Amino acid sequence: MGHIRMMGATQPFLSGAISKTVNMPEAAAAKEIEDVYLQGWKLGLKAIAIYRDGSKRSQPLDRQEEGQGGGAAGRAGGGVGSSAHWGAEAVPTPPTR
Repeated sequence: MGHIRMMGATQPFLSGAISKTVNMPEAAAAKEIEDVYLQGWKLGLKAIAIYRDGSKRSQPLDRQEEGQGGGAAGRAGGGVGSSAHWGAEAVPTPPTR
C-alpha cells in the first residue's frame, strides 16, 4: 500500500492520472483486491490497475526458484537462487545491424 499512498500524495498536483499496477499473489482474496481499490479511491487516485499472479493463461515474466518447475509455488520466488524466466513463448532476439 506504500506505492498507493505515494501516488495519493502526488495526485492533487497533477491534472492527469498517474497509475501503478499493483501486483498481487495468486492467493489474494477478493477482499484484499477491494481494499486496494478502496484505498486508491479514498486517496483521490484517478487510475489504478491490479494484476493477480497466474490470472492469465500465460504471462510474459515468471519468477521461479532454481530447480523447480512452473506453477504457483515457483512463481512466488525471490532472493538468492531465483531467476526470472520468460513464459512459454521464446524471447525474441533483437535484430543486428
